[in-house]
Amino acid sequence: MASPYDDNAMTELTLGTITVDLAAAQVIRDGAVLPLAPKERDILSLLAMRPNQDVTREELYQRVWGYDAGVVTRTLDTTVHRLRTKIEVTPSNPVHLRTVHGFGYRLVLSAPDDQEPTLVGRRDELAFLAD
Repeated sequence: MASPYDDNAMTELTLGTITVDLAAAQVIRDGAVLPLAPKERDILSLLAMRPNQDVTREELYQRVWGYDAGVVTRTLDTTVHRLRTKIEVTPSNPVHLRTVHGFGYRLVLSAPDDQEPTLVGRRDELAFLAD
């Protein structure tokens, strides 16, 4: 499967105090260098091409793994979980690699200073709350 990584795309991400070097497939966190697995890098690369935009699970499965639509697997969730342990200060409360419930994922490059996440997804519920 060809990687979705585009050599002309962004090669370095700054996520708060964490730096992600996509070209070298590594995360620099608190002075430590953490390697990114190929699929972790591919996911981040794809999401970094469209920061702050929702990317469907189906697109991630197709472009990163080459799966056809309708494949049911937890591979993406497991890979995102591992990736969050590398790029999030608090992986259980992600600020940058966000789940869009019932849809997919979003990469948020800049987070609020207080590091509190906002609700992502659930558009109907958010609209109701706004009313």
